Amino acid sequence: MEKIVKKNKIKIILFLLIIFMIGSEEVKSMIKRLKPLKITSLIKINNITGIGLKDHIAGINGSGKFIVIKINKNELITVKNAAGIFPTVDGMEVNSDNEYNFVWNTRGRGFYAADIDTKLKGHCVASSNANDKIVNCQLIDPENKIFLIELSRLGRLTDIEGFIYVLYDLNSNDIIFESKVEDTIHYRFNKDNILTCKIYGENNEFGKWYLTDLNGKNITENNLTKKLTELNFFSASKTKVFSTKSNTLLTKLEVNNETVYYTVRWDEKFEEIKIEPIIFQRPFGNFLDEAFEFSQDGKWVKTLRIPFSEGRDMPWELIIYHVTDIYPQGLSMPIFCGYAMESTPGAFMDHEKWGMCYVQLIGGNTLYVYKLNEGLKLMAENAEELLK
Repeated sequence: MEKIVKKNKIKIILFLLIIFMIGSEEVKSMIKRLKPLKITSLIKINNITGIGLKDHIAGINGSGKFIVIKINKNELITVKNAAGIFPTVDGMEVNSDNEYNFVWNTRGRGFYAADIDTKLKGHCVASSNANDKIVNCQLIDPENKIFLIELSRLGRLTDIEGFIYVLYDLNSNDIIFESKVEDTIHYRFNKDNILTCKIYGENNEFGKWYLTDLNGKNITENNLTKKLTELNFFSASKTKVFSTKSNTLLTKLEVNNETVYYTVRWDEKFEEIKIEPIIFQRPFGNFLDEAFEFSQDGKWVKTLRIPFSEGRDMPWELIIYHVTDIYPQGLSMPIFCGYAMESTPGAFMDHEKWGMCYVQLIGGNTLYVYKLNEGLKLMAENAEELLK
């Protein structure tokens, strides 16, 4: 894969310039899209998510139970229950962190989690306070099977007073820590540290970044946290907007009433921090969905292109970027896939035969599999065609 990228590096950079300079409709009509492999499931699937098991994605079936879906080399699939008849309540939601073989979902203040490898499963009520509501969950310590569950706390007039988080231990099936109420957001950084942002200001317009241990103590800073504070980046907690595998964060900021997207990259010792605006890779000047999602290996990232409506509804487009430092800003030119809705479920999958893929669930019985190595080849072909 790297050989393909390096061989076409100059063409790719020139193609980015072409996209930036040529009228959008002209370029759009010339670009080839990556076509998916279409696979039909005999079992109804309500939702899908990525896991670390090769050739597999996880999901939730028509009965609301966790399942694992294997996509075989012969383009057929097998579907099995991930942890028996669990969760014990029906649900449409399934979540993961892509890298490990854990799945979870929420219902009210209830949290349900399962370890696909061991079949261990657990449930907790994340807070005894009826005014609390779960807003985000993360696998914070995969080795010890500890989850971080964030909740918003409502006051008497339904205004949010602040946020708390609890740590849930799947091994003991118990909550082992509860934080105090404050305006903070959290990201898993490594097994010992949480990347934390303290939100402040009259209109919550500022964010102070630092690292803490899992209990919110032992506060430390480094060049990355200082730069994030300087950049004033903060958003609703998302588990996949940055990758510690590729040391890359994608975000957007409003600069002079304009939406600007950035890549933030760092080295292992946090000595060199690169913060660069995404210009050439932004397709046709349109908006991108800020809920970026990185693949298990950190080498791919997914977003959606949100086209200008011009007074009419326009379909969103699935876009995948290849992530590596050989590109400007660390991102390839966009690989254009099919059309999608914001709510279309999707998942990255590492396949033994096809390499990294992105899988979409269309309806309840059809999987669209985009083979991303083929997307790299198509990217080079698009560059060659437009450079003629």
